[in-house]
Amino acid sequence: MNDVYAGNKRLSSLLILTERLYAEPASHYRAKILGGPHFIGWGPDTYKSAEIVDAVNFAAVAIVQALTQKRVDVPPPAWRPQHQAPPTPSIAEFDAASLAQALGQS
Repeated sequence: MNDVYAGNKRLSSLLILTERLYAEPASHYRAKILGGPHFIGWGPDTYKSAEIVDAVNFAAVAIVQALTQKRVDVPPPAWRPQHQAPPTPSIAEFDAASLAQALGQS
């Protein structure tokens, strides 16, 4: 940022770099938007890898069951970070004026 203010970098370069933060899997900013630090490093390729692990596990179970005629439990799916829904405000969080305005009773 100091380079921008000093005039050594163009502002458009800074905008391009900051817009990239939304899509960068290693971005702490993106992880915060998605729900926490456990999203750091999770991009499309990481989710695909988890899907491949699940598919290989399922195929291995299917092959073992077909060859041995024994019931084999399918292992649980590979871990993936879960998106957290934003908290829903409760009615107690609104004051009377805001509630009246929301209901159109100003």
